[in-house]
Amino acid sequence: MRPEVFSKLCNLLSTRYGLHTIGNVSVEEQVATFMLKVGHRWTDRTVAEMLQRSTWTTSRSFNLVLGACVRMTKDWVTQFHSTHIVHPYIANNMRLMPHFKNCIGAIDGTHLKVIPPTEDRGKWIGRKGFPTQNVMLACDFDLCFTFCLAGWEGAAHDARVFRDAINDPRKGFQMPLKGKYYLVDAGYPNMAGFLSPYKGHRYHLLSFNHQLSTPMTKNNSITVIHPFDAPLRGLLAFGSVNFMP
Repeated sequence: MRPEVFSKLCNLLSTRYGLHTIGNVSVEEQVATFMLKVGHRWTDRTVAEMLQRSTWTTSRSFNLVLGACVRMTKDWVTQFHSTHIVHPYIANNMRLMPHFKNCIGAIDGTHLKVIPPTEDRGKWIGRKGFPTQNVMLACDFDLCFTFCLAGWEGAAHDARVFRDAINDPRKGFQMPLKGKYYLVDAGYPNMAGFLSPYKGHRYHLLSFNHQLSTPMTKNNSITVIHPFDAPLRGLLAFGSVNFMP
């Protein structure tokens, strides 16, 4: 992270989201502690040794910044729907326009490692073979996350997490306006407001790299042009975490 970006983040968290100096631990040190643990996967002991703090102090700093970030998501991770606006990325791309003029983004899931209680460990182990949390994310063409639903066990199917998001008002998911839709992968249902590839057909671009590059059926033609696997596949990546299966 560039120094000017780090400074702006610290200022934002302190002025708008309640993060402040605790004792002799500044806001900047708290945010640095958070970034070291999240971005570099450092342990409390490693961070404490580097900053010459106790592990209790580094743990407290992490939790304080985490709380501020959660409060910040209410303003920054939001959905915006319009019946008239076609995103410039679509409007200026002859390959996608007008076929995807009503697309407002993409939805997919990712599995994040967790350490669950020993007695509940089984239900958190899914197809990855180790305990994970199944997280559903929505992203727009501005490279911004617009929705996040975390908390489901790794054994939960993507479709189950999806149904929870759209059926429970407490989750805060806004259904697309009439005529608009999200692109989703084959793990999600094909329904009004959500467009998935044809079932049983290749749709990841890598599937075509070592074979015939030209789609052989009309279904393959549609799934190859599906922008979920071109601009949006790399779009749903954040740091070292790949948000695509």
